[in-house]
Amino acid sequence: MDETNLKGPALETGISLSPEQWSLVAAATVAVLLIAIFAWRRWSMSTQQRINRALDAIAHDRLDDIFLSDGMGGYIHIDSLLLTNRGLIVVDIKNVAGKLFGAEKMDEWVVMDGKRRHGFRNPLGALHDRVATVRSHARDVNVEGYVVFTDEGEFTKGIPAETVMLSHLVEFVGAKGDDFPQAFDETWRHLQEVAERDHTLPPHA
Repeated sequence: MDETNLKGPALETGISLSPEQWSLVAAATVAVLLIAIFAWRRWSMSTQQRINRALDAIAHDRLDDIFLSDGMGGYIHIDSLLLTNRGLIVVDIKNVAGKLFGAEKMDEWVVMDGKRRHGFRNPLGALHDRVATVRSHARDVNVEGYVVFTDEGEFTKGIPAETVMLSHLVEFVGAKGDDFPQAFDETWRHLQEVAERDHTLPPHA
């Protein structure tokens, strides 16, 4: 076999670009890098950071991951209790990815993540129990409650009552503004005193 036939054109693979073409390549590379940096900065903010930012935008103060006595010898857990211009707001945080389907009267809500389907208990019943517990400690202050879903999920058939997406929370409730709601101060101090971090502690007398 004549090995010289294996050489020649196959080795002529160099690419020659004009200065103008190199400038276009450089500009495109910079653009891709800028887009990547922007995307990284946006998604580098953790879910918890996004939750904190939204809650802090509407709350003058907040109590997170607390237990309150239910008045019957037990405790009930609360993700976040917020002091807002509207009064007290109980927030249940749900970080569920996928397409969500739920309604007030449905016992089980459904999430579709790709081809996977699974259900979870309607969270509104537990929310109502939490709101009732807070009301028992704050009889003269308005108390509301909402299940807040992070934007990892999406309700494609309409969002249920008392349910809010995290990205809409500030618009839904209203920003806190500069004026602290002094009328709620006594009740808030009481809640700070009775809130427990450890549910194994005995309830206050």
